[in-house]
Amino acid sequence: MFHSFDSRRSSSGSRACSPKPSRKVNRSCQECTRRKVKCDGGHPCASCQYYKVADSCEYRQRSRRHVVSRSTLEKTTEQLRAQSSVLQELFSGVPVDDLVGKNRAELLALLPRESLIDVRFTAPQADPSPVSIPAADKDDEVDGYDGLTQNSENGEAADDRYFEEPTQEPATLGFGDDINAISLATDQHRHPFLGVTSMSAVLEAIFRLCPAAKEHTARRAKTWNVLHCPSHLLPSLSLVSTNAGLNHLREQRYIDFYFDHIHSINPILHEDDFRRELAAGIRLDGSWLALVNMVFALGSIASGSDFLHVQYYKQARAHLDLDSFGSGNMESLQAFCLLGGYYLHYRNSPNMAYAVLGAAHRVAIALGLHQEPARSRAKIVTKHDTNILRAETRRRTWWSLFCLDTWASLTLGRPTCGLWDSSTMNTLLPKPMFSDDHVAASLRASCLFCHICHKIQHRLAQPARLSAPEAIAFDRELVQWHDSLPDY
Repeated sequence: MFHSFDSRRSSSGSRACSPKPSRKVNRSCQECTRRKVKCDGGHPCASCQYYKVADSCEYRQRSRRHVVSRSTLEKTTEQLRAQSSVLQELFSGVPVDDLVGKNRAELLALLPRESLIDVRFTAPQADPSPVSIPAADKDDEVDGYDGLTQNSENGEAADDRYFEEPTQEPATLGFGDDINAISLATDQHRHPFLGVTSMSAVLEAIFRLCPAAKEHTARRAKTWNVLHCPSHLLPSLSLVSTNAGLNHLREQRYIDFYFDHIHSINPILHEDDFRRELAAGIRLDGSWLALVNMVFALGSIASGSDFLHVQYYKQARAHLDLDSFGSGNMESLQAFCLLGGYYLHYRNSPNMAYAVLGAAHRVAIALGLHQEPARSRAKIVTKHDTNILRAETRRRTWWSLFCLDTWASLTLGRPTCGLWDSSTMNTLLPKPMFSDDHVAASLRASCLFCHICHKIQHRLAQPARLSAPEAIAFDRELVQWHDSLPDY
């Protein structure tokens, strides 16, 4: 006899392997669901028609559920954690709920601005190598002044840039030059290198934002009259006049105007010594004659004359040539300072003025004006000490050249090229030679101001944009300089 047995384990295992039936979804209308009766899915259904509530036969709109994956959840959580850490770093101690609903200005007001000054000292320095900078970042970095520093207004590359200024007809003053940027509106010629601090960059930005301003400027420029020196006036400008008395009175008047208007800004001359040597009439060397004629030229401009300075400038140029750099002395250096610092800017030759000041800076270093003699440090300044007067004149000439060159660099937006280096230059600042020597006090204040401008211009000449902490630090230095000025 044989017996057969059925295994319950195998049957239970087969049942476990079989898929579970899916959950039945209720597709009844809302009325049938409420009454718990069968619904046939009609519109309206039979039950609602039977109970005479066909108007209330509506079906629930079911939304499909989207299951979030674990990777998506982890990524979202990590982003939220990073954003929270950034907010806590910027707004430490401020709840996130208090930041909701605030605009940009209100959020910036909550930032601890006093702590931003230390950022540039603690932040890691970026690699200055240009190889690691992507091309897109380079384009963004120079955006805003590429029209002047990289390309000209007409799209000319930097390699094709050149400039040309008149040298023989200084009496013809045009309506614009490369510096006042009016010529940018007319697109008449190519432009030299001008940085972000130049007036040309400012006007170019205005013309980009408001093209109508460029059109208006170009239209008005066509109506401006160009000043020409009448040919019949040139013979009367000769310094060799038949009436020596009138000629002498005119020159004395120009000297007075020079010391009243130019000397008070940059006292490169000692007034008493200059008047004494000029009255003696003994010196006839080229450097002295160049200096005298430059004083006459600037004095005539200060007096209001438009054309009398031309002949003085021509005679000064006759004594200022390349040979003057080979035989440098104080008089030729002072003449170069007046020529490049004032006169060439007046006649709309800023690039020539920039080059002359650069050469004058080299001459000053060759003369040793960048270093203070050891024997002059211990002496007390007296009004009639010849050696002290000579040393003070050297200081004032050096610092006047420093101020003129710094101002020119700011006007042109060009690098300062090491005008001052505290490790190699130790010239003392100007000192008052008597109690009411306001000229020395003014030059001293200008020197301190130009020291700050020298650092600002050196930073702005770099390709990287100026950061907010750096701007705040520079602003603080300027405020401290202004607060330190004397009351008079």
